Amino acid sequence: MYSVKNVIFSLLFGLLNFKFAQPLNCTTCLSLLNWSECQELGIPLPCTIEVANGMHELLDEFNTQLVPADPGTNVSFQCFSLHLELTKPLGGVVNAGFSQGCTFEHSNICEGWVSSLTVVQCTTCSTGDYCPSGEAVLFSSLFLTVVSGLIVLWNYSRKFVL
Repeated sequence: MYSVKNVIFSLLFGLLNFKFAQPLNCTTCLSLLNWSECQELGIPLPCTIEVANGMHELLDEFNTQLVPADPGTNVSFQCFSLHLELTKPLGGVVNAGFSQGCTFEHSNICEGWVSSLTVVQCTTCSTGDYCPSGEAVLFSSLFLTVVSGLIVLWNYSRKFVL
């Protein structure tokens, strides 16, 4: 027979596994204009080897350190935000590029760019979906609320069935 205590622990274990089994999601965009356009055109995608390899193929002409991973390889992912400027040989900025997407955690997307490109800003994160935006905070708050409710329910049920 199932006790309330067993059911609560099963639900809690299931929620923890659900949270940690989810893939990392990254907003993927590219703009030659500005960050606003990149964000408006952005598509949230779960990180997969195919998505990260596609991003690496798009950028590998300018950064030879971005190598693809073989399908089926066990890899970890990170989201990135990148602002590059193309400089003239005699100085001055010709064009800018703004990009966000998914890369492999072992890749250092912030380094290795050709000399004609200057990295203005580059950040990576692997702590939550769509980082560094607030999407992960919403999910985490919901998750913590559910767990808190289960703990309260478990404490209440201890008075009746143990």
